[in-house]
Parts: sequence; C-alpha cells; structure tokens
Amino acid sequence: MKKESTPGYYNQLPLFKIVRDLRKRLGSEDACIQTQEVALRYLEEQGNASGIAEFLADLCVNYGISHGSIHFKQIKSKIHVSYIVQTYVIVEAFFKSLNEQYRYWNQLDDDKWTTQKSGSNLDPFGQLVTNLPAGKKKELTKLPEYLLIEYYRLIRNAATHLDFFEANTAKPDRYFNSTITPQLEVFKTNYNLEAPNRPGKINYNDFALYTRALKYYLNVVNDACFPEVRSIVEVAFKDDVLQKKLRNFKNGRNEKTNSKKARLLKAYFIGNFDHTKKSMYEQFCKEYVEKEEVSRTPNS
Repeated sequence: MKKESTPGYYNQLPLFKIVRDLRKRLGSEDACIQTQEVALRYLEEQGNASGIAEFLADLCVNYGISHGSIHFKQIKSKIHVSYIVQTYVIVEAFFKSLNEQYRYWNQLDDDKWTTQKSGSNLDPFGQLVTNLPAGKKKELTKLPEYLLIEYYRLIRNAATHLDFFEANTAKPDRYFNSTITPQLEVFKTNYNLEAPNRPGKINYNDFALYTRALKYYLNVVNDACFPEVRSIVEVAFKDDVLQKKLRNFKNGRNEKTNSKKARLLKAYFIGNFDHTKKSMYEQFCKEYVEKEEVSRTPNS
C-alpha cells in the first residue's frame, strides 16, 4: 500500500476554480525559484575555488552588470527572503479573490464583512478567518500551517520595509519564539525539512516549506469556504445568464426538456467549481428543481 503523504490534508468538497488555479500558479513559481536556487548554488560552488567575491566581480565585468558593494553572504540571504516575498504576493492576491468568491456565494454585503481589527486593517487571509463562522474558523486556526502563513507574512512585511530587513525583524522574531518554536518538530515531521527558521536564518528550506504547506492547507481552506448547496441554488436563481438559458424550459415537463435543463444546471455548477464530486452537482440539480417547483406552487 502506498504511504499517505503527510500532513495529509485533502479536500472533501469540490474545489473552487481559483484554488485549482493557484496550485498551478504556485507550481510555475516553484520552477522559477528552484532554477534560481540551482544557479545560486552553482555560482557559490564555482566561486569558492578562487574566492566568491573576486569570482562574482569578474562575472559582473564580463556581463556588463554593476556588482554593488554588499557581500555574497548578504546577497544570498536577501535572495532567500525574496523567495518568501514572491510567494506571498501570489498568495495575497489569491486570498483577495477567495474572499470575493466566499462573499458572492454567501451573499455577504460590505456591512457583513469585517476588514479591521482593533483599528488596524486586516490582511486578506486575516479577513477571511475573521469573517468565517466560529466552527469553520476553528478548522483553519487549529492547524500549525495557520501559524506558518502568519509567520511568513511577518517576514514579508519586514522585508518590504524601507529600512534593511535586519532592522525590522523584532516582530517576526517575537512571533517565532512564542508561536513557531513549539511547532518546529511538527513541521519537521510532516514536511521533512529543516524549517521554518528564525528571521535572520531564512533559507531555501523556508520557501520549500511555505509553498508545500500552502498546497496542503488550501484543501482545508477550500472546504471551510465552500458554500452550502442551498446557497449555490439561491445564487443560481439570481444569475441572469443562467435564467435566460433556462427560460425556454421552465414550463416543460417532458423527459427531453428535463434532460436539457439538467445539462444546463450541471454546466453551471462545473463552470464554477471542480466537477470531480459528482454527488455535489447532482444534489445541486435536485435542490434547484425542488425550489423551482415550490416557486411555481400558488401561495408558496
């Protein structure tokens, strides 16, 4: 029997298409960063023979590129932190889109969506967690990956400040000591990586952990955000495009008409969500037809 991969978080509900798309985007970004890391290690290996500073300076002259004045060790450290920053940019954009999707399918207006806490703006992931029902929120916050996402957000914030990264690590340092340290063995066991590392020691393993943990954790996030079927039905009834397509079949009762209507409803569902969960779109079609029948009933 094939051993199940750790930490073993798998979605039980259909995927939002933006979750599926993020997996592909992260995979593409992984390939770029992995190539950068290979080039960085090769450069270091080649330079160690004659001295990395002189070797790098010669290469810069050959390629007509200004070298700058910082040491290679600092360059390497900044590159590794940049991997976290690059990944965070993608993740932040994803959570903004997921929040829009969550609000759309649950029909939540601005007055029902919290964007601040204690007078400070919440980041997109923080908004999502804050606005989820208590039970769903607990499903996300009980996992160590929740803490990891917050830690690398703090690393990103420190790295994008106008001052040097090293001057802005007090907050992530405190977070690492108080919150991440107790979880280090969990991350090492689940992901087989020497990470996460404290702010001054960020390296490639941190990026590898960040992106790998995200891919697993997104399955839990997806299921916590997935709307109830009745909510999808409510939104479908208000969808002008779908209603226009269904208009010709509203009064039809024969088998052929019902079959065409079922195909339209199925297409609507799989147009918005991953279609591998057959029972879910069948339940959607069933509940939609039931609601339609009720709406036809006088005095309903």
